[in-house]
Formats: sequence, C-alpha cells, structure tokens
Amino acid sequence: MIKNILICGVGGQGQLTLAKLLGEASLRCGKNVVIAETRGLSQRGGSVAVYVKVGDEVYAPLFEKANIMLALELIEAVRNIGFIAKNTLAIVNSDIIKPNIPGVKVPSKEKLVEALRKATSNLFLVNATYEALRIGSPRSLNMVILGFLVGLNALADIGVGRECIIQAFRSSKYYRFRENIEAFKVGEELAKNID
Repeated sequence: MIKNILICGVGGQGQLTLAKLLGEASLRCGKNVVIAETRGLSQRGGSVAVYVKVGDEVYAPLFEKANIMLALELIEAVRNIGFIAKNTLAIVNSDIIKPNIPGVKVPSKEKLVEALRKATSNLFLVNATYEALRIGSPRSLNMVILGFLVGLNALADIGVGRECIIQAFRSSKYYRFRENIEAFKVGEELAKNID
C-alpha cells in the first residue's frame, strides 16, 4: 500500500519541515519514501507544494490524487483541489493569507470551505494559526497540523504509527523549541477531541 501526501501552503509556513518529519518517520518505520517540492516562490510568500509518497515500494514522488492533504493555508488548499479525491483526508488550516497583489479579490472563507466540502467527504478544518498564536509562536502552525495528523493516527494503515512520528519529531532540531512541542500536543488533542 502507498500513501500520497500533499503538503501545501504559502512560503515560510513550514511545509518542507513537515515533509522532512514525515519522511524521517516513514524511514524509522521501515517504509520507503520519496519527496519532491515546488518552492521557487517560497521566500516571496508564494505557493509551495510538497509531494510525499510513502509505502513499501515507491519510485516517483509525483501523483495525480492525494490520499492525504495537509494544507497550511485555506486558499492554497483550494488551489490544489485537483489533487483531492472524494475520500482524501484533508486537514486544512482555516486561516487565509491574502495575496500581496493589488486588485486581487479573495473569495469568502465560506465559499472556499464549500468548495473543499464538495471535493472530499473527509475534511477537517483546524484553526492552526490561532492555536499557534495562542501559545506565542505563529511559526509553529505546521506542528499543530502534524499533531492533528498524529492524533487521527492517519498513517497507521501503512505501518507508520504514532510512535515513529513522535520519534522523528523528538530527534529533530524542531523538538528543541518549547513552542513546537506545545503546538504538536495542541494539534494531537484537537484531533482526539473530535465529536
């Protein structure tokens, strides 16, 4: 079995960090992993997408449909809606970052969410930006999303369990920062407390 994971957002939100942690966790669990990214505009606040493929036998990172989408920004989730299938697990930060382009009209949050709900029946909106700000670290919103993914135990069916992800997180340089640990735990609790 193979999982195709799309991580998308705006440059500077930590998509690459999230992909590296998932890649490390997969290797720790004895899985193969390939990662490819598009980050030409990442330093300018542009669109960034990272493709992660995990499984027993994986060769090329790109894919047509994602099993999991981790979106760190709402507009970017909709921009990448073509990768979503009806059963795609979409964990989406509910925050909008307005483009720095004069005259661009941003659709309402309601319309963006409606488009995502039409695309998948497995959508989780997480106010990761708010949670990261609440603990005093807006840059740790990616750790809230990672914690939420772990809380759902969404990779267990391919043999990448919670313990592998936590080991990868603990061995990374990101674990040294109190805010990241706190953000991770917040995300995990949010997932565990879903009705």
